[in-house]
Amino acid sequence: MSIVKKTIITVCCASLALLALVYSISVVICLKGFEDLEKQSLEKNIGRVTDALTARINALNTFCYDWAAWDDTYEFAQGYYQEYVDRNLQDETFTSSEINVIAILNASGEMVIGKAYDLVNLREMVLPDDFQNTLLSYGLINPPDRQYGIAGILLIEGRPVMVASRQILTSVAEGPSTGTIIMGRFLDEGVINSLAETTHLSISMISISDAYTSPVLVEITASLNDAQPIYVQTQGSDTITGYTFVQEIKGNPAFLFYVDMPRDIYAEGIRVITLLHLSLLIVGIVFCVLFVLLIKRIMLTRFSALSKSVSKIGSSGDLSNRISVEGKDEISKLATNINSMLESLEKSETRRRSQKELIGYIVANIPNAVLAINELENIVLANGAFNRMFSLNGKDIVGTQFANLAELGSLVPEIRAFLDSGSLHARKELQYKYNGFSKTLVANFACMTQEKLFFIILVDISEERIKQERLYLTDRLASVGEMASGIAHELNNPLTSVIALSEMLAVQDVPEAMREDILAINSEAKRAAVVVKNMLSFARRHSPQKQLASINSIIEDVLKLRTHEHKVTNINIVCKMTADLPEIMVDLFQIQQVFINIILNAEQAMIEAHGGGTLTIATERAGNKVRVLFTDDGPGIDPQYLHRIFDPFFTTKGVGKGTGLGLSISYGIVTAHNGLIYAKSKIGEGATFIVELPTQTAATGGR
Repeated sequence: MSIVKKTIITVCCASLALLALVYSISVVICLKGFEDLEKQSLEKNIGRVTDALTARINALNTFCYDWAAWDDTYEFAQGYYQEYVDRNLQDETFTSSEINVIAILNASGEMVIGKAYDLVNLREMVLPDDFQNTLLSYGLINPPDRQYGIAGILLIEGRPVMVASRQILTSVAEGPSTGTIIMGRFLDEGVINSLAETTHLSISMISISDAYTSPVLVEITASLNDAQPIYVQTQGSDTITGYTFVQEIKGNPAFLFYVDMPRDIYAEGIRVITLLHLSLLIVGIVFCVLFVLLIKRIMLTRFSALSKSVSKIGSSGDLSNRISVEGKDEISKLATNINSMLESLEKSETRRRSQKELIGYIVANIPNAVLAINELENIVLANGAFNRMFSLNGKDIVGTQFANLAELGSLVPEIRAFLDSGSLHARKELQYKYNGFSKTLVANFACMTQEKLFFIILVDISEERIKQERLYLTDRLASVGEMASGIAHELNNPLTSVIALSEMLAVQDVPEAMREDILAINSEAKRAAVVVKNMLSFARRHSPQKQLASINSIIEDVLKLRTHEHKVTNINIVCKMTADLPEIMVDLFQIQQVFINIILNAEQAMIEAHGGGTLTIATERAGNKVRVLFTDDGPGIDPQYLHRIFDPFFTTKGVGKGTGLGLSISYGIVTAHNGLIYAKSKIGEGATFIVELPTQTAATGGR
């Protein structure tokens, strides 16, 4: 190691040691003070939250008093009458007052009326069976204090509730009391969010059961007591959290809440200390730089010149440059040897560059995709055919780990298996899948053992496979169409007779067991008739009878047909119609058939997945076409089936639940209208069916 390096290392080590000493002292003295200030600020904020909660309880108590000191309530507590309930205990009373529970008891402590309302789902709730016993256990029935009543928090079935209890008096607050009125508000997420907005703090609540059972909270709950009512915990360098119990009326913990606060005070302390360290660091760097410059100027002028010459040649990459040789000492001999080495490197580089240009030209112009990977699994070469095959659009992937290249999709395991084994393969057929797309590729694997380079050569034979499959499908559909037409005609007449005769028998005076069998025959015959009708529709492919129509009106008419089913099956329809869309030239009946089929499929998928859901229907203009999007929140379509859903007789439904002709018929109808129908989907994120139909101008050739 040179003297200059030793000197630099010594000076740097001394500077770092001094900086570390200053850092330790500043952390012990300064940061401790900032942390104490931060803790005090957090405790004040927790006090603000408890004060805000107390204010909410007091407001509830005041509101309860307004009802308690009222002649109408005074009379109602003595004897139930419906007019009071209809006028005062409507759902709007609960929503406008943000109250969940109102209970009125007579002077004997018997419940006159009690009503609970869910403010989130906007529906009436059932009071717990032991509700009255709970009120009695908390001393809320006939509170002794006429002026203030009782207000606080109690637990109902483990849920914390803000509650206020008042004696029922006349409108001038005179007795004797005829009973008790109790109002409650669940301490739910809405209340917590309201407190957070009021205090401008991040507040969260934990139920008492979770507080005592969660392993994460056991240490926190064990540390909270009268001597230490607040537990402070830091969450890294960004957040500090304070925990505390809120007590119910009896003095027991009702729930645990915590406040998250950004560590701005702590960050300011870090900033001050950091600035101090940076100042010392800059001084140390300046000192080291000046020291090194002095050493170089006095001792290493010639070595520095030699180093610069070598660096210049290295940075320029021009091996034809040479180092000037002066004198006859060891430094001169070193310069001569370097020049000899540069001459040899120049000759080798010339030969290598010629070979590389030739190979690069060949690889760049062959039609096959070529990918080269080194032993570190980094991509070192990808030709233009590879970029086009995987739609990289000029993306620079050289140096990227091949496993991190998402566009390779399902090829990653195949390539990794080749890298692990190193065995050669010729014409290995692979199925490439990525982002819903699929290709059939033929791969050739090769490796250069000495250079530790692995080559993958790919040929796309998808078009050849598609042509083969289309030819096979065309022959198959021609046969199926002829067979379907013949079978449908042969079955239609006997099915009509079976349906008619079974309906006649069902209205005759026959035993009930026989009537059920007859109705079953009728139902199954009708289902068979629907299958026959679909087969005829698929085989005939009638030309559409077109007329001008509004796409929005067609959708509205279709939705009217399904209004009742949507209500009973818990299906929510959201329409996002674009106004003033141009009219389209369509066969109304056929297009309605397409939309009904798509809507029915979406309904079935959502009902089977989670008993209902939301279907969003949107219309928009797309150039010279009108686009309709049907988006459901069902389970989605498996990518392996997405390209087959419009094939005749293809279905993923169970036996007896579908013929596999609905979407195929829809595809034929839309195609006959010079339109497009396709689908997009991801598993677990629902599916979207898109129908595009030409506008009147496009359909008539712009006339």
